[in-house]
Amino acid sequence: MRYEHILVSADAGLATITMNRPERRNALSEAHMRELIAALGAAGDQSDTRAVILAANGPVFSAG
Repeated sequence: MRYEHILVSADAGLATITMNRPERRNALSEAHMRELIAALGAAGDQSDTRAVILAANGPVFSAG
């Protein structure tokens, strides 16, 4: 799936989901939340995923 608001990577059982809207301080819009839910679901569907890291680009993690 192609994402507009997040970056996703996976390696050796570790999935990383990075919120990538620093200009909006990674505020959680409806579209952003849908992408996060989809990415978390996709990571959970992978049998080799052992952990998920939720990260953020920019000076703040999330403005809410």
